[in-house]
Amino acid sequence: MAAYAVIEAPCHVPEAIDEAPNDMTEQTIGRFIYWLSLAAFPVLIFFTRYHYISKTRGWVDVAGKIMRSRDVLLGDSVTPFVDVCYEFAGKTLTVSNLNTSGTSLRDYPTGGAIRLLVDPSNPHKCTVKLASAYGDEWLLKVATRRANRTKSQ
Repeated sequence: MAAYAVIEAPCHVPEAIDEAPNDMTEQTIGRFIYWLSLAAFPVLIFFTRYHYISKTRGWVDVAGKIMRSRDVLLGDSVTPFVDVCYEFAGKTLTVSNLNTSGTSLRDYPTGGAIRLLVDPSNPHKCTVKLASAYGDEWLLKVATRRANRTKSQ
């Protein structure tokens, strides 16, 4: 048989456990996520625009004609896609399924005019020219410097 010794010592059991003052509550976490998403939105817009400008740097602006337009479901939203024809270097070219990045099919009527950016090294590669935004000149300078830096390395 084992013998147990009883030690009597003062023991203080608190009524409630106090939270440390720096603990993150659900409200604090919610506020953090809210402000993080607000900060991420302009960054996403910036890098989307930067990608477009750096991709089309040096491409030629040409006029095209919309041969066919239709709405295509991309995820949860509908986006107008177009088939276009255009002239480049004396040749008439046709490209299908160009994403306009637009919101309304009414902006792209069949038979209407459209501005395109064409890759001079591959004239079959083109994209719909987006409207200029504030800061595009600065982004173009950054894209040009970055491209020149990678060529020299």
